[in-house]
Amino acid sequence: MPDVQLLRRFVERLAAQDAWHDLPPLVDRIEQIRGTALEPEEAEFCAYYRGLAFLETERADEALPTLRRLVSGSPANPHYRLLLADALIRGQHWPEARSQLEAALSAAPGHPGCLCALGWTLYQMGHRTRAKALLERALDLHPHYHPAHLDLGLILAAEGRWDESEMHLQTAMALAPDDPDVQEALRAVQESRSREGSDREQIRALFPEIRQGRSRLDPEERQVLRRLRRWLREKGSSHLEILLVEGVWTEVADTVAPTPRLDNAWAAALAWTCHRMLGHPVRRTEVAEHWGVSTGALGRRYRRIRDLMDAGYPAAGEEPEILADNPPAETPEDPGGLLIPVDFKTRRRLPDSAPCPCGSGLPVGTCPHPRSTRLGS
Repeated sequence: MPDVQLLRRFVERLAAQDAWHDLPPLVDRIEQIRGTALEPEEAEFCAYYRGLAFLETERADEALPTLRRLVSGSPANPHYRLLLADALIRGQHWPEARSQLEAALSAAPGHPGCLCALGWTLYQMGHRTRAKALLERALDLHPHYHPAHLDLGLILAAEGRWDESEMHLQTAMALAPDDPDVQEALRAVQESRSREGSDREQIRALFPEIRQGRSRLDPEERQVLRRLRRWLREKGSSHLEILLVEGVWTEVADTVAPTPRLDNAWAAALAWTCHRMLGHPVRRTEVAEHWGVSTGALGRRYRRIRDLMDAGYPAAGEEPEILADNPPAETPEDPGGLLIPVDFKTRRRLPDSAPCPCGSGLPVGTCPHPRSTRLGS
């Protein structure tokens, strides 16, 4: 009969070599050999490596049942909850991911991986202030933990705070020069920062046309325009994008006969046009309800606007998305800028000063637990 301990060491060696596709059959073999005699510690070992192998091979849905069992067997282990949260976030199960991470932090308030993961999750859900506070706490406790610098740098970039953003990303680069996420984030931030200067030039060029269009609005239309600008800004549109939407309205007013007034129905159509052009995750029903119009009225005016646009919309005769019978599922608020990577692999590797997730209390790297020096963190 095969030696189970030998199989376990083989599993750990393959995991250290990132040979994830080879792990599940070996774990299945261990469970087959032990059968009903499988001890709790062995069951935990099998669930851990099976769930991790599914995660690393992009099979998050298959990992969920295994990781839920793993967490239920060891609810006090923050690392297991972080693994489960990773799978949940990949499937965009935001509330459950948040619940798991908050429970993990209750057991380990200073766990940097959980602090970053919860900050990431809350940011994608639109809770930006608390997200930044969690990332700043992670940095206060673990200043050399580069994922926190990466995440905070991207949030600051989305807010246009370029100097602070680059400082954090340069720090992350110094701490992890070979991390491709850090390299890509720094490149994207630097490109976005340089592009902001060209945005200012475009805004200055648009001002004469925008002023002329606004001068033709009566007081009620100006009030609708202010509401439209506020709505777009809250949904993540930049100043330049909002001005471009105003330019679209100027074109509508100059083209459609008889000349329309900027009322709630036209404002809803402009908002929906902007969301579709920019890819903002806003549902058509949300737009219609906010402006107090029916989806039918919204659709008719949207089609008039679409007909004035040359590209980026369905061809003539195609049914526009706005009238689809099955609207897309609700998604979290878009951060309105750069998105933080979903890769939690680096977040699972704790600094050497952090305690091992096995619960021994010894720092990572000194604990004899196998996951302390390999995967685990």
